[in-house]
Amino acid sequence: MCRDNSVVYRDLSAKRLKVKDGMHYGADLVIYEGDPRECHSYALIYVKHDGQEIPAQSVVRWTRVAAAAKKRVRNAKLKRFHITSQAILALVDCASATVKYASIDRLKLA
Repeated sequence: MCRDNSVVYRDLSAKRLKVKDGMHYGADLVIYEGDPRECHSYALIYVKHDGQEIPAQSVVRWTRVAAAAKKRVRNAKLKRFHITSQAILALVDCASATVKYASIDRLKLA
């Protein structure tokens, strides 16, 4: 079984994102578009492997932490909603060593 975050780390790095440990935020990983010394991270990554449950309380906690840490999508708007923070769920298929991503956004009425 693949229970570490190496599959996600390699996948995000291959997409030319800078990836660092997310322990400071209570996340698994944090991603940057540029040099972490020069830019602010923009999303928290939470890794779940196939078969792991995702409790609703975890999803609420992830979005609240992302909001408190000011992880924001760059002025993304969706009709009447303004996306105020972003957490990303990385779903790992251990058998194929592939990752699917789901954005978990906290929305506020505009």
